[in-house]
Amino acid sequence: MRNSNQAIRSFSLFTHKNIGISSLTRSKRLFPSQLISGFTLRASVSSSPPSPPGPPKDPIPTPDPTDINPPINNLPPPKKTGYSITFPWLHGNQSPRIKHYPYPVTNFWTSIISLLPAFFQHELCKWAMSKILKSTVSAEYFPEQFLHGAAFAARQVCTSLSTPSGRDELQDMLTTRLCDRIITELDKLESEKSSITIDMLKIYGLNIRDVWMSIGPKKAYSNSNKEYRILKWMTMKIAIRNTPLEGDFNESRAKVAKSFSDGINFKVDVEIDADMQYILKSAKNEIFINDQSRRLVLFRFESPYFEPADRIYHKVSSDNGEESNWTWRVGDIDYLLEVEDLENEMREERDSNQSED
Repeated sequence: MRNSNQAIRSFSLFTHKNIGISSLTRSKRLFPSQLISGFTLRASVSSSPPSPPGPPKDPIPTPDPTDINPPINNLPPPKKTGYSITFPWLHGNQSPRIKHYPYPVTNFWTSIISLLPAFFQHELCKWAMSKILKSTVSAEYFPEQFLHGAAFAARQVCTSLSTPSGRDELQDMLTTRLCDRIITELDKLESEKSSITIDMLKIYGLNIRDVWMSIGPKKAYSNSNKEYRILKWMTMKIAIRNTPLEGDFNESRAKVAKSFSDGINFKVDVEIDADMQYILKSAKNEIFINDQSRRLVLFRFESPYFEPADRIYHKVSSDNGEESNWTWRVGDIDYLLEVEDLENEMREERDSNQSED
């Protein structure tokens, strides 16, 4: 990896938005008055350093609630009649899709790391992945400015999900896989002439839950891959090309280095502590669900898959200096797709074990 002064200094979240963002302080919690609309995940480079920001307008953060999921106005779902109105959005009184993520613990690292409890391994991996991402995109950008942009992006996604949905905006903001899934669900609502409204009313704080990194060529992670084996540790994956015989330590190290140069991809899970409102109405404008509660909402932001890996540093010229030509997109919400992937992995592993028996 290149050092921070060679790393990317700017990039935007939505290509159709082009609004700048000022430099931010390194506060651990973002105040509600700082989470305003009108900016994207952009950090521009100029010849002179940016002026320090003024004091926040809301110096006293809202105190944490005694219960993270207190329902304010929660009506139960309707009894199914001729319709089956559904939309994959969690209510305040529903449990998370994944309560305890099954992070993979492997022994391909040193024996000392493999002896650590899973919690410490996870924290160590999170620290390492964050350091790599920070050195790639610059310490000025990640995590503070990234979290500011994430707050605005999450609100934009919620607005675009509400019917009538902004499908063009969703295609710009979401990954192809998540967008296809959401559009399918919206089509079901439209066929029943029902509607939803999703609002992120107030944001209390944001937190980086996980930083995921995939290393190696993208094709190595396809289901049909036979050329590579995937080494997993917590939130990191490394694709290593298979060879008939295992070589010495230097050969193994060369394979890992080759994987780092072949390709790289980042995913960042952001937990947003917010007041959420979810309203579901029937074709006759009857309110079936009106859920307003404070809860943690998880948004996953994904980078493109860079092949070779140094393409992440490719820059283009602009009026404000050099900027990278890639964008973050939302790849999952509340583990909607992740839980399906985990179930598929468990099913494939079970089928594989049965075939061996």
